[in-house]
Amino acid sequence: MKFKSDEQRKAVMTKLASTRAGKVYRATPDPAKRPRELRIAIEPEEFLLGHGDELVAGDTLLQAGKWKHACYHYHQAAEVAIKGVSAKGYEDTHNIRRLLQGLPRAVDESLLKDGAKLTRYYYGAKPYGRERDLATGREIESRKVTYSQEVAEEARRIAVRIGAFCRDIRKAQKKSNQSR
Repeated sequence: MKFKSDEQRKAVMTKLASTRAGKVYRATPDPAKRPRELRIAIEPEEFLLGHGDELVAGDTLLQAGKWKHACYHYHQAAEVAIKGVSAKGYEDTHNIRRLLQGLPRAVDESLLKDGAKLTRYYYGAKPYGRERDLATGREIESRKVTYSQEVAEEARRIAVRIGAFCRDIRKAQKKSNQSR
């Protein structure tokens, strides 16, 4: 590590000397204590094209028997479709249920449950990181997913359903823009 000055080197060395073994220092703040960043889709049509591209990639992997990777691409297809129609911006998250709740149109509970399933397929056996349930503040526990052809086909059905829902939202957005 290079230092700009001798004072900077001394300050860093003093801080390192004062740390205790076994103590964990977090470099980033806890997501539950800070709001997630909002981003805006600049070209919604490109996002919807990306939905189709991700579906094709998932279908190719499903045919090859790589179900885990197919589920990943189906999750990405749903995520990119939702982010494309989020007119007021979308959260910086991969949680499909949370992204659906942020849409400008009301979403029925069955689609929200499907979004939660798709998120579970995305994470699989990976830990959810430090993602927390916004209502309770508790960490979301990781769940083990056993990937199979049926799971991958269900992930595809969910991604297609979410894509159709997002296309309906986009059509409504275009109509409202044309009527102005």
